[in-house]
Amino acid sequence: MSLARAVLLYDGDCGFCTASAHFFDDRLHSPAQVRPWRAEDALSHGVSPDEAETEIHFVTTSGSVLGGADAVLAWWRTSPGPWAIPAWILQLPGLVQLTRIGYRLIARHRHALPGATAACSVNPLR
Repeated sequence: MSLARAVLLYDGDCGFCTASAHFFDDRLHSPAQVRPWRAEDALSHGVSPDEAETEIHFVTTSGSVLGGADAVLAWWRTSPGPWAIPAWILQLPGLVQLTRIGYRLIARHRHALPGATAACSVNPLR
């Protein structure tokens, strides 16, 4: 599968996820589409609805699917501006593991973060 544009799929029912996606979308100027996932949309990209509810996903133009912190870093790397720099740095060995731990902590506790709604609560990540 090859896409004309990369796609970031986030949980549009979660206020924290929506606010975060919009915050970074306004700053990244990435050519990627940024949109809340829908079941048919996620499935067409090889992401199950359960996976889409658990973490953010980035689908590259070649059709590769990345989830969680790796999705965020891949999205940031598409930025033509300064946001690509921290993405490349955070991808370095050692730092990427810390980034993934940080992402999982935020995702696991997003229901308690500013802007969160009851829809933000998810089962613990596998």
